[in-house]
Amino acid sequence: MVGNHSSGAAASHKLLPIKQAYLDAVQNANKVSLSLFHSYSRQPDPVSEEHKSRMKHDMSELDARISAIKENAEAVEKIIKDAASQALEQLNKICSDKVVSCLQLC
Repeated sequence: MVGNHSSGAAASHKLLPIKQAYLDAVQNANKVSLSLFHSYSRQPDPVSEEHKSRMKHDMSELDARISAIKENAEAVEKIIKDAASQALEQLNKICSDKVVSCLQLC
């Protein structure tokens, strides 16, 4: 395997879902931001605020993409089920026709 998660401690640590990792990162950023806020000034760090805003925007886009993927999967599933249903109907008709033909020959 290739990459920094293919061996060592990184290979065996528990992976979190993206949304949970994001929420944890925001929570940690809030803790750091608050400690900086209280230590150095009365204003929140603009860089931190911009980063959090960008992360929220990216998470919204990710949620929209995931929803689109799920909707597409449902649509494709319906198409496949409809096609399978039609194929089974054709099979049953052909089978019935052959049974009738066999009975007529006997």
